[in-house]
Amino acid sequence: MSVFKFHTASGNNGFSGTANIKIFEEPDLADLIIEINRLQIIVQDQELQLQKLQEMPTEFTKQELKLLIQKMHPDKNNGSDKCAILFKKLMDIKNV
Repeated sequence: MSVFKFHTASGNNGFSGTANIKIFEEPDLADLIIEINRLQIIVQDQELQLQKLQEMPTEFTKQELKLLIQKMHPDKNNGSDKCAILFKKLMDIKNV
């Protein structure tokens, strides 16, 4: 995009002003490819977020989820592998 600045004045009538005129140039192919790639990354991220929301239960209130996280912490369950797995899943739900 090019911007041109024009100053106008007309005689003794006291009218004058400045105008910025933007001229949009045709984007080149490299710019379009970069923009397409940027948008594809955004779409992929949104699809992943949607997939997470569809896979995870959402019936927990924030308080219930907090309590479950506290109860499932591996340190409070003798380092239980099962509790560690559940704890991670609960943290994933919390972080969505």
